Amino acid sequence: MGTFKPSSESLEFAEPGIVLSLDFMSSSTDWLFIAQTEHILGSSLGQFFKQYLEPIKLNEVQVDWKSMDLSYLLEEKYTKHFADIVRKAKPVYGADFVLKAHNIEGDVRIKYKDQSDFENTAGQFGIFQEWKDGVPRTAYKGVVVFRHQTSRRIFLVGPESLRLLGIEDA
Repeated sequence: MGTFKPSSESLEFAEPGIVLSLDFMSSSTDWLFIAQTEHILGSSLGQFFKQYLEPIKLNEVQVDWKSMDLSYLLEEKYTKHFADIVRKAKPVYGADFVLKAHNIEGDVRIKYKDQSDFENTAGQFGIFQEWKDGVPRTAYKGVVVFRHQTSRRIFLVGPESLRLLGIEDA
């Protein structure tokens, strides 16, 4: 079990191999929590920290969250919202997905047929290839979403994903 160390503006949770800092910032009645992790070891002994987590930086763009309609993130609406985005993405087939994805305007959809195929495709883009419990990590309904050197989204779509999203005809 870890220990908490409160201070005036932050809270730290420490456990062997993990330090989690929460910084609190207040603006009237709103609180902003900023989580930071350092020296992550965990079960992977930190093998992915430098490659995937360390490069993540805190957003510097001010966002007025109160003025945004985020109701589409509720579970009953999210699957339809997500399915619409995946359906509109342009399918890419064949080899050399990286080159093809960069030569297409808009979002891109790439199907994978199994774990080996996913790992091969993910490796071409340099994204996290690990699976857990039969699905790629970060997948929703078998779909992994990421951006690669552009603002467009790339969807890696599993063999059952379109059926699970209700868009088999896409």
